[in-house]
Amino acid sequence: MFVIAGEYFYTPPGRTLEPHSDSPEIDDVVKLNWMRGGENSTMDWYELRPGATLKTNITDINTQYSYAPRKDLIHTYSASIGTPSLVNVGRIHAVHNSKHPRYVACVVLGDLKTKQRLQWDKAEKIFEDCIVLT
Repeated sequence: MFVIAGEYFYTPPGRTLEPHSDSPEIDDVVKLNWMRGGENSTMDWYELRPGATLKTNITDINTQYSYAPRKDLIHTYSASIGTPSLVNVGRIHAVHNSKHPRYVACVVLGDLKTKQRLQWDKAEKIFEDCIVLT
């Protein structure tokens, strides 16, 4: 495993990040997130409704992502966030920030064998002794 890139971002109190995938398509890539603040914030995951399509765009730091309007999504899972987290960011997800500012540092992980972004199933094996489900 190796670090491909690092990111740092801020989410103001009460803001909800719109559902998106941190990839141009739905996949199972991961990031490690470290969060400060944002107590009682949650992350939700979604599946695309049958027949719905993703749109793509570029972030301010020149990375591709995909998204769909909420009407085209089915909510599948929610988790409290706040501890250092292994996050499947290749699936459509959104964050609802609490009434506290939220600061996040994250790293994009790579697979030494494939030289591509690390996939969820492999990350689960690597970090199995550290994972606590929330």
